[in-house]
This record gives sequence, structure tokens and C-alpha cells, in this order.
Amino acid sequence: MFILSFKDFTGGYVAFFFACHSYITDITDDSSRTKRMAFLDGIFPIGFLMGLGLSGIIKKKLGFTYCFSLAIVTSWSSILYTIFFIKERNSSEDQVDNTDDNSTTQSANNKVKKEPIWKMFKIQHFQAGVKSTLKRREHDLKKYLLFLILIFMLELFLYGGKGSVMFLYLRKRFKWTEIDFSQFMIVFGIQGLVSQYFVIPFLSHKLKWRDGTIILIAVGGNIIAGFMFTFANVSWLVYVAGIVSFLGAAISTLLRSLISKCIESDEIGKVFSVIASGQAVIFMIASPIYSLVYKATLDFFPGLVFLVTSCLYSIVGFLAIYLYFGLKKVENSRKNAHELREEELLNRN
Repeated sequence: MFILSFKDFTGGYVAFFFACHSYITDITDDSSRTKRMAFLDGIFPIGFLMGLGLSGIIKKKLGFTYCFSLAIVTSWSSILYTIFFIKERNSSEDQVDNTDDNSTTQSANNKVKKEPIWKMFKIQHFQAGVKSTLKRREHDLKKYLLFLILIFMLELFLYGGKGSVMFLYLRKRFKWTEIDFSQFMIVFGIQGLVSQYFVIPFLSHKLKWRDGTIILIAVGGNIIAGFMFTFANVSWLVYVAGIVSFLGAAISTLLRSLISKCIESDEIGKVFSVIASGQAVIFMIASPIYSLVYKATLDFFPGLVFLVTSCLYSIVGFLAIYLYFGLKKVENSRKNAHELREEELLNRN
């Protein structure tokens, strides 16, 4: 356990995905970002859930040594791929900001100043992230950004919490073994792959659906799935619940995409760092809270924890509806402002 804790000194998987999401946001535009985010986030649930599923089989058939050996091999493969194939951006791209006189141009190609590695621990970095998150924005975007972050944290809490007690519940309710649960997680992982790599890109990139619309559908599916988990009396209904909530794994993807569209390009790392810090805290408290609730209700209503999850997802749904109309209003305001500037330029000419 002591050796395992060393990975947390560098931020662990939270810092890893924070860097990945910031990088993807930096190299994409608004029209393709949701699709690219889906491709990235599709790797995590597939890898995690399939790894979780296979771990039970490998541990039972071969032992713990093979489980950890597989983890070491995949980790080193990722490190080598990053070193030799991922190109880090050393200069920022030219940015042109249209103002009333259409004359503000910010050029880049400036060399990135490299800082000593120890400076990443400075508290000023976190303070800058908080300031960027809370700063005033046009069209009342600050309010919507904070609501997006709130929904994101709620989603992480619910996703992490229910996952921590799912096997315990299924083992008690349907007498599932590790093999049964592993098979379910593999199916669930494949379903997540289809959702992130095919459904989300199709809805967002091809059909041009708003991120908010897809979020509402996904949240609705999670609400129904929670009720099905709670009252299911046969094990096949668990699989049906997984199908109903097939877009659920994409909620965090869509929220990250929406958040990135509410901030400037030079604020991505700052705001995402604040979100990553909150994410680390949420995952620390989600599992213990869910475990306490499950233990307290185990004797008289073991499925209550999933019923509570559905109720909390209902709150997420109401917040998502409010954001849907709010961000639509912001989009229309931006469009009207842009048309007004173009009209003024034509009149001047």
C-alpha cells in the first residue's frame, strides 16, 4: 500500500485525464470537440470496465501476479506511446479577435517558457484557476459555467458512488459471483464503446444535436435505470437497465465539452485544473457515503441506494433543463451581436 501511494504524489489518474482533456480541447474547435472528447472518454470506461471484468477472471484462474503484471505492461506501453508519438505544442496559434473596428489581432508563435518542475506545486496556480472560474463573463456565462461544474460534480458523485456498491447489491439480490459480475461489466464496457465512439459522434457531429439535448436524454435513461435496479426481481432486468442508460457514460464527456465552450482558450488549463481538484475530492467521498447508505439499509431495503440515485439524477435533470435554455439564449445573443457587428462594418464601408 505504501508503494502504491507514490502514484498519488503526481496526481494519479485525475491529473492524467486533466492533461488529456486539456490537450484535446486545445487542438480542437467547437464543432468537433464533443466528438473528440467522446473518443477520448470512450477509452476510460472501456479500459476500466473491461479491466475490472477481466480482473475477476484472471485472479480466479491465474492469480494476483498476472493481474498486476498486465497493469505494468499496459502502463509502460502508454508511457512509450506518449514519448514517441504525442507531439506537444510548443507555440500557440494565431488568434484573431473581431472587435468593433475588426482590428484586434493577437499573434502567437511565441516560445513556451519552460519552468522548473517544482514550480507546479505553487499555490498561485490553483488561485489563478479559481479566479478564472469565478471571473465575470459576458452574457451571464459565469452563472452557467458554475451550474455546469455543479452538474459535473453531481454526475461524478453518482457515477462513482453507485459503482462502489453495485457488486455487493447484485451479489445479495441475485447471488451473482465474481464471474457473473465480470461478464456484466464486459457487456457494459462494450456498450460504452458503442455509445462514445458511434452514438455520440453521430448525434453531435452528423445530426448537429446540442450537447444539452443529449445530456437530457442520458440523464433520463439513468433515472429509469436506477428504478429498474431498485425493483428488479430477475437478473436479466439488470442488463436491460444497462441498455436503457447506454448514454449515461457520456454525460461527463458532454459536460466537459460544454464547459470548454464557455471559456477562452487560454483558460482551459486553469479551469480544468479546478475541476480536476474537485473530481479528486468527489471520488474520495462518493464511495464511503454510498457504502454507509447501503450498509444502513441493507436489512430492509438494499436497493434504496439506487432509488436515491434516481432521485438525485432527477435534480441533475432539472438543472440540465435550466442550462439548456440558458445556453441557447447565450448562443442567440452571441449570434445577434455578431450579425450587428457585421452590419456596422458594412455600413462603414
